[in-house]
Amino acid sequence: MVTKHPCLPQASSLPLRSNEDERGGANISAMQIDQSGWTFNPSVSVMVYPEHTTNLVRGQGFRNNDAVLSRFVGAGNHQGAIDYFGFKGRYIEDQPWPGHTDEYGNITYNQAAFKSGFDYMHYVASEEMFHRRDVLASNYDDVDWSDDLQRADAQANGEYKANMYQYRNQGLFPSHGQTKLMLQRITYYGDWIGKFNGNYSENYGFQPRPWHIIYKIPRKW
Repeated sequence: MVTKHPCLPQASSLPLRSNEDERGGANISAMQIDQSGWTFNPSVSVMVYPEHTTNLVRGQGFRNNDAVLSRFVGAGNHQGAIDYFGFKGRYIEDQPWPGHTDEYGNITYNQAAFKSGFDYMHYVASEEMFHRRDVLASNYDDVDWSDDLQRADAQANGEYKANMYQYRNQGLFPSHGQTKLMLQRITYYGDWIGKFNGNYSENYGFQPRPWHIIYKIPRKW
């Protein structure tokens, strides 16, 4: 006859072993102890998500980035969200663009950058950071920004490069929702700077290839 110890719970799970999974979380296998003794139960496991735990450690609770962003926005602290997530730039509510980088590399955001979740905000910030690096690398030092044609050509060149960068790095912000717009911009600005050699046809412009699916694989960096 099996005698139950009066102080022993029916099933007490104690994590004894962990291994990193491919997404960077810890897949914790567990041993169980009950009235029959120690047994290994592979179904007792938890996934520790770095996003949630990072926010917990930083004082935002066990929340994902979308929830943390919503808290900042709900409190009217848009600049706090920019700083918390490590993005560069300032919040200017009434500017006309979700994100903007001027000829000196200064980045600004308006309300629209914060309204569609963290991945969209990350997408906007990533593009503006590309523009900032592009400007600070002295790639436009010879541009006369007061000349409309030079300004338009420089902006087209910068937008083409930035959108190609974004297209190739979609895995950093997989739920951004801007793929169609990116493709339109790549074709429009690529045409402006002569990337497609004026070969107009039904398939004119930038054409995604099946293997480009690798660009959408979620990743952290």
